[in-house]
Amino acid sequence: MKPSSTNRNTEYLVYALRDSLGKLEAALSKVDEPILIFDEDNKLEWCNEAFENLAQKTRITLIGSTVSDCFSPFTNPHTHQAKRREDTLRKLLSLNEETFNIDLYQQTTQRKYECEIKRVDQRAGSKIVVLKSIDSQAIIDALTDTIESCPLTGLLNRRGLKTYLTKLFKRQDHLNAGLIFFDLNKFKEVNDCYGHEIGDKVLIHFAKQLSTCTRRCDVVSRLSGDEFVVVVNTTSKDRVKESIESIVSRLTKLCQIPLHVQQEDKELVIWIKASAGASLGYWANSPEELLIQADQAMYRSKERSSSIHYYGKELEVTRKQNKLIRDSADAIIQQGHVPFHLQPIIDLRKKECIGYEALMRPRSESGLILPPHRFVEHFESSNNIKPIDEIVFHSVLNDRATQSLIKENSRLSLNLSAVTLRTRGAARAILKVIDDAKWIKTSQIIVEITETGFIQNLNHLSSEVMQLAEAGLTIVLDDFGSGFTGFTQLIELPINGFKIDQQLFHDSFTESKPASVLQAMALIAEKTNLKVIVEGIENEYHQQHMLSLGFHYAQGFDLGLPMPPEYYLDPNGNHLRYGLECQLDKQKNNPFNPNFLTISQ
Repeated sequence: MKPSSTNRNTEYLVYALRDSLGKLEAALSKVDEPILIFDEDNKLEWCNEAFENLAQKTRITLIGSTVSDCFSPFTNPHTHQAKRREDTLRKLLSLNEETFNIDLYQQTTQRKYECEIKRVDQRAGSKIVVLKSIDSQAIIDALTDTIESCPLTGLLNRRGLKTYLTKLFKRQDHLNAGLIFFDLNKFKEVNDCYGHEIGDKVLIHFAKQLSTCTRRCDVVSRLSGDEFVVVVNTTSKDRVKESIESIVSRLTKLCQIPLHVQQEDKELVIWIKASAGASLGYWANSPEELLIQADQAMYRSKERSSSIHYYGKELEVTRKQNKLIRDSADAIIQQGHVPFHLQPIIDLRKKECIGYEALMRPRSESGLILPPHRFVEHFESSNNIKPIDEIVFHSVLNDRATQSLIKENSRLSLNLSAVTLRTRGAARAILKVIDDAKWIKTSQIIVEITETGFIQNLNHLSSEVMQLAEAGLTIVLDDFGSGFTGFTQLIELPINGFKIDQQLFHDSFTESKPASVLQAMALIAEKTNLKVIVEGIENEYHQQHMLSLGFHYAQGFDLGLPMPPEYYLDPNGNHLRYGLECQLDKQKNNPFNPNFLTISQ
């Protein structure tokens, strides 16, 4: 029996309707604005991909949810705005045809939407909800993404420069180009003293000066704030450096003429100077790398007060070291352990080892020892040194060889950053690590804090240091003589001793004043019951000189090199006589010498 024409028409209409609905759903799914469709019972029938992203759930899990289930997680969670939250939910739950504004929260991000509710059909109960973003920041971000010039100076902005450099590298033209990175000196002082309006005039003036000094083939950009960049284009890489120096020379001459600016009833005279760093295109493999190189060169120029500094082998070494340090730092944080060496502290009168100082010895993946001071600087500059100090204490106190070395009458000295002690609760955290170790008394532990770090942060550190001292720890000022601690402060501060700065000790051999100062220190220490340790003892003469000045406790390569704890134990695990017997030749075949990592390739 043949199907009737009516059946065929019905099948065609159903197929066409399904096809149309499929296309409509596909189109709505790609719309940027969240769209939801609720049935007559106010249950979710459908939503597009934009709402899935907002809810961070799939459509399958959302279908059948009530209006409250869909929107409660995103309405204002703060109790002081509870009424506003209830009003918003009430409007949504009613699903009446209306338009109102709504704030939706996703974790810590707040977005503003215009919520429009419409009936799909007047006879049916289904409603469609459309959320239109009216968030000002989102609109500003979207507009900013399309702008490639600085509105203040008319130069290319960061986005515009990135677009240009990307094309330059794509065409391989960067091989015959260079990049100069300028940073205005003391620009913040101009803003602070005269206001941002005058600061803007300085930026406009400098932008004009920079444009005057460049050629038509060069590209000038203002990255942000007081940072400017010039891309120097040439026909040969041999001419890049000459072109860079020509631009810097012309700019230097222009900067010798001050800027005169009228502010109310007075005329301001402002001198504009800039630090410059340059990188040659063939040094870099990407636009980002070229900018980083020139930026690093600029900071070196600022440090040395030079007219310009070029990125080269010296900075390449620094960059590689910085990367090794960052990688090692990340590994230490993840593993919760840092390698360390111990150096003996000797009582020269009795020729006995009275304790050890733990010295951090971070390593690269290949096993090279990284410069500890650079490592500490990295963490202090990022305000992330506190967990590292805790990891050092944990690593040392949980080391079995160290436990074998430190007897009941021995001392263990560890360094603590002044930046860590600026943090509230730092002392409590360190004391917990010591308490968890269980095997060592607080009276056996010496905490070393650099003199300059302590004095510069005296108000912030006193309470934390006092907690350590009250718990029984010995507090010692490290590198004493490198800062400006007065003897009155030395007596009043919550400290038990100090370590003489190596340079001051070595100067006392040839100069009478340092020797007299050290003798006075020894006398004051004796009268005030302060312990003194001298660092930098490198030969027998140093030992005799130190004793003649009145000091008894010492550290130095002549008395014991910093080495892994197990090297101060014999094969049976017994303590060697302050390590002198187990020292390797200092001049050759010594994997623990003090010459830290250098990179030449």
